[in-house]
Amino acid sequence: MIAAKHFWPGFIIAQLSIAIIASFTILYFAQSDGGPQVIPDYYERSANYDDIYQARQASIELGWQVDVRLGGEYGELILRDRSGEPVDGASGSLAFYRPSLAEPVAISDVHPKSGTPGHYIFEDAAELRGLWDLDINLERGDDFFITVLRREIPHS
Repeated sequence: MIAAKHFWPGFIIAQLSIAIIASFTILYFAQSDGGPQVIPDYYERSANYDDIYQARQASIELGWQVDVRLGGEYGELILRDRSGEPVDGASGSLAFYRPSLAEPVAISDVHPKSGTPGHYIFEDAAELRGLWDLDINLERGDDFFITVLRREIPHS
């Protein structure tokens, strides 16, 4: 049996040590994700919100449908109009975001796939499993199309 004159001071020191270790552990994990995530150009984006909203509404009215296939070195984007016909001659970019990050992980240019109308290829940056937000910006002539798709990359 431990004497009371040694037990209670030891008990208090152990409790304080546990609290200090827990505090530093929480602090470490709070800072291990890269710190605070600030959206780039957040002020300009908020000042131009009406323009962004109108561009998204115009994209909805345009009626283009997009599907993205990920996997491998290159991904494939399939673009169709409102009636389901392939949309050819578009160009643009695709930005890869993790939902937990404010900055894009990568931005890839979209290029037409030869011999297949309405199909486009891009460098696939979604190499890790998990959720990805794909910010798609396309244009063809006077038509501009923007949308965001969320895709999950399963275990490989």
